[in-house]
Amino acid sequence: MMKIKISSLFALIAIMMIYFSCKAKQKTAKSEPPKQVVPTTSEQPVADTLPVRKPFPRHDTGIVSHRYAPDCKAVVISNKIRNGDTLMYVPMQGLNGFDSAGMKIEFDYVYLKIMNQKGCVKAIPVIIKNVKKLN
Repeated sequence: MMKIKISSLFALIAIMMIYFSCKAKQKTAKSEPPKQVVPTTSEQPVADTLPVRKPFPRHDTGIVSHRYAPDCKAVVISNKIRNGDTLMYVPMQGLNGFDSAGMKIEFDYVYLKIMNQKGCVKAIPVIIKNVKKLN
C-alpha cells in the first residue's frame, strides 16, 4: 500500500511540474508586445519601389539606341567595356525626353534585382536618373 502511495505521489509531482512549466512559458509569450505593422503607401512611383541592387548610384555615358527595338524598347549602349563586352542598359522607367536614337547622354544609374525583359538578354535593367545630353 505504501508503494502505491509513493509512486502516485511521484506521478502527481511530475504532472504538477509539467503543468507549471507550461504556464510559465505562456506568461512569457503573452508579455511580449505585439509587433506593429506599418502600412505602405501605393502612391510612390514605380522606379522608387523596384528592388535596387546597390544603394549608391553609378555614373556613365553612352548612346541611346533602338537596335533591339521590339523586344528592348530603348537601350543605352555604354562607353564602358566589361569582360570584353560593351555594357548595355535598359532603363525600366524610360528615358523621358532623351529617347532619340544616336543621342549621346550622361547619366547616373542604379542596378535592379529583376529579370531581363523577354528577348532583351544582353541589356542590364537599371534606373537612370540625372540624364544630361552631351554634344
